[in-house]
Amino acid sequence: MSWVADLVEDGAASDRDLIVGIDPGRDGGVAVLSKAGELVDAIRIEWATISPTHWLMSKTKRLWPRVAFLAVEEPIAYKGKDALTSSMMKVALQSGVWIGIARAGGVEETRIILVRPQTWQAKVIGPLRRGMPTKAASKETARRLVGAAHERIRLRNDSIHDGLADAVCIAEYGRAQFVRSLVLAAG
Repeated sequence: MSWVADLVEDGAASDRDLIVGIDPGRDGGVAVLSKAGELVDAIRIEWATISPTHWLMSKTKRLWPRVAFLAVEEPIAYKGKDALTSSMMKVALQSGVWIGIARAGGVEETRIILVRPQTWQAKVIGPLRRGMPTKAASKETARRLVGAAHERIRLRNDSIHDGLADAVCIAEYGRAQFVRSLVLAAG
């Protein structure tokens, strides 16, 4: 059996009960939430130390048939000194890899969104307290969102992993968009 068949054999569309958020960055992460917002899984991604596509496919192949909605952070271009660099190109490529893997796994295109960092940050984190860096706010928000399950997004040194914190926030943004789409569809 092919890997594509493996990806889709485990679930019917009616069984789609998970919301996935992906921070495709160099030290990114994948957060999987239930429709109720509970953390189901968290996968730390280290692009520098793995063979990305094969590893990602093997790590996530049973996930895709259950995905109701997927939110992937959209890579953004910068002007000036932070202009498009090879690292930004890699993030863009990684976003595409994730979308390709999800599509191959049976996630319909209409269930996938790219979301700009500023958008999910504004909706999920809200206004930052004076002097608080965005990463710190993301970690604080992720810890609040997942409650006792925050142990699953921690590093060995007891700090919250940046990429997983962002992935949790992105998944929460996706969850809100999914719920909103259900309400709009219901009329």
